[in-house]
Amino acid sequence: MSPFHGDLPSIAGTYSGECVIIGPAPGGFADAKRYCDARDIMAVNDIGMYLPRLAHWVTPHADMFQAYRKIRSLRYTDPSVICHCKQGGEDLPSIKWPISGHFGILGGPTAAIVAIGLGYRKVILAGLPASNTGHFYPDEIPAEFTERWDHGQQHVLDAWQRIADWAPGKIKSLSGNTRKIFGAP
Repeated sequence: MSPFHGDLPSIAGTYSGECVIIGPAPGGFADAKRYCDARDIMAVNDIGMYLPRLAHWVTPHADMFQAYRKIRSLRYTDPSVICHCKQGGEDLPSIKWPISGHFGILGGPTAAIVAIGLGYRKVILAGLPASNTGHFYPDEIPAEFTERWDHGQQHVLDAWQRIADWAPGKIKSLSGNTRKIFGAP
């Protein structure tokens, strides 16, 4: 079953090679460092504000993307980053992907689907363990001041499994539940 429910954007299928997707879980960037050379980098959600080299940036949170991009522009001036969003955000200069909700509403699954849709033959997940490990916020911020989402809930794992079934062998993961689902690189 395809994760798409409509016409794909014209950029679909125009990439090849390998892509590292860096998500916002703790340790994601550190894990990804050894895989980043000579591969395209795709960021998920707010971690894209902090990564110096990006080819793609994905979020299902179109309402937040404008703020994310403004903050990134204060640090980096790379105008070639291609921004993608799931649905909505028609007022933003992002590429819209018609991704069905049963493949997950979160940024990680959205980014994996976009990467495969773009044509990458191999995708490596970093900082996307699908667990309750939290966010990459600095250790100095006490947990009671940050939101702690549980991305290891069964419906999230089911969405990742649907992606694995749709794109067998194309995705690998460095940690957590997604490593159990997709295997290690």
